[in-house]
Amino acid sequence: MDEKETKKAEVNKFLGNFKRHLTQKILKFIPNEKNKQTLIELGFTPLDIKTELLRLVYKDYISGPEADDDPNRKGDIWKFGKSISKENIYIKIKLAPDNRPICLSFHLAERELKYFFK
Repeated sequence: MDEKETKKAEVNKFLGNFKRHLTQKILKFIPNEKNKQTLIELGFTPLDIKTELLRLVYKDYISGPEADDDPNRKGDIWKFGKSISKENIYIKIKLAPDNRPICLSFHLAERELKYFFK
């Protein structure tokens, strides 16, 4: 397998695992200012975020896994991007050690998103 095929399999494995836990557990959404402002601009509810996360595919992948730099949060971070309502949305997600799905970022992209598979 070449590098892209290996990465595609890794991303699909993570997304499958993340989505499985997302349907079984409550999503922890980090309500920082950028995330809250984007929800207001898009007119989104927490259910809308969950729906968009369940729609993520490997082509939305930007980077990861990378260690969370916050010592209080264990687990690897994965970064994705998505076009929603003609806006580029930056998405940063992870699974906590107890497999709880966490959305750290869901906000308007602040710079051009560079997709690994596009």
